[in-house]
Amino acid sequence: MLPLPFDIIHTLFSFTTIRDLVNFCSTCKALHQHLANDSLWKKLCAPYGLRDFTYFGGLSPFTIYTKLIHPYAPILGLWANDHPFRSNVLEFKLISGDEEEQGGIVGEVWSFSAHADRNPIPPSYIRATKISFESDPGEEEVGQPAYGDGTAEADASVRIFCYSDPSTPSIRHPARLSVRAETKTRARIQFYRRVVSLPEFPMPSSHWCDETSRLPRLPEEPESQLNQSSIIQIYPAARLPLIWVEPSSVRKPPAMSIRCLRPNPENCPWAALHVPTIPFESLDPRPPRYYPLRRTILPGVDPRSSNWSLQNMEGLWYGSFGIDGTELLYLTTMDSNGIAHLVATKITGDVHIPRGYTSWTLHTLEEGGILADAVRHHWAMSLQAASIVADTAVLSPARILTGKGCMASPGFKDVDAMLITGGVINADELQIAWPHAFRTFWRYKGRDVASNLDMGHDDTTSSGA
Repeated sequence: MLPLPFDIIHTLFSFTTIRDLVNFCSTCKALHQHLANDSLWKKLCAPYGLRDFTYFGGLSPFTIYTKLIHPYAPILGLWANDHPFRSNVLEFKLISGDEEEQGGIVGEVWSFSAHADRNPIPPSYIRATKISFESDPGEEEVGQPAYGDGTAEADASVRIFCYSDPSTPSIRHPARLSVRAETKTRARIQFYRRVVSLPEFPMPSSHWCDETSRLPRLPEEPESQLNQSSIIQIYPAARLPLIWVEPSSVRKPPAMSIRCLRPNPENCPWAALHVPTIPFESLDPRPPRYYPLRRTILPGVDPRSSNWSLQNMEGLWYGSFGIDGTELLYLTTMDSNGIAHLVATKITGDVHIPRGYTSWTLHTLEEGGILADAVRHHWAMSLQAASIVADTAVLSPARILTGKGCMASPGFKDVDAMLITGGVINADELQIAWPHAFRTFWRYKGRDVASNLDMGHDDTTSSGA
């Protein structure tokens, strides 16, 4: 193999795992020289969009790839956690750094507005976590090592931080990211003389859950299999309602969790971002489990086109839920008795309908039919009754749909399904007439972040995402 040209050897390397590559190159001095060749490691970093290595503390592409990219790049993208009711979305992206901040992987929580309006508001993004070679606070800061310094390369280690503002690095503090083994537990909420089961999250074969291997390459750790069905019985009525967990028959796959390592993590504002506020106390001491969320962003199709179908509506959408604010949903199509239905599953939920539950289902009506005409008339009358000033597109939707939507009392009590009407306004907008209000839903089309690098994995996205 040694007489082979340099580029052919490196092409062959691309078909090996990182472990096999290092072991193979350690078999002789001639092959070992390839480990020190930057071009090999730069090529392995390139699929993730990393081409500038200037701001990684003077470390070589070899160290950056083997200690940061290879173990942690699988997490790049979206994650949804199983926190009861509201859940949360965390997005990891790779940054190459600049004069003010070292490069690394940052995790940003999606924050949705709690406004009470018929139109949703796009999420804002709040940094909560960083994975980098930066030192822990209190450690002696050393100057940037000479490029390729063997001692510095060997000593370099990746750290996890609760971290927000790169301009004030002193406020960062250690956190822990781990891979948790599969579990079979479910959450329930105890009211006075009444118990309500919360939706399993994720359910088996959930369309929103990315079943490809996106967990970090870290050792899997066992998960506590809690059963609090006995202890909940001793709590007085004055302490209720309380959320507790017990064994379930539904298997939840391995997941990722992030834990603040402060002595008093409850006072960490970034750890709090992973645990949305709800009006119910929880007895479960475990941090939320994050599951990979499909970042499906399909190109919209004009609903007046003959090429349009419900399948064009699949993917991530965000919509208004009145007093509960803006929430994220995953839309998919399912067949029932030969009729295609558009099913909206809540990724983030609220105190009425929790994460993981079906918010609504809709199916199309044949245009020109008696039923479709009647529903369109009802749509127009509902707009008028709600005193909504609408343009022509809203008054006369391109497609009219009908189906059922779910509502419940706080705590997921008294769940009820009611008739709703949907109007596809354009390729990226859907409006739904509930019995009490009109609500708007918009397709999530990504965000324009100049520092965002290519995620390097197979999400289905539109060209404009």
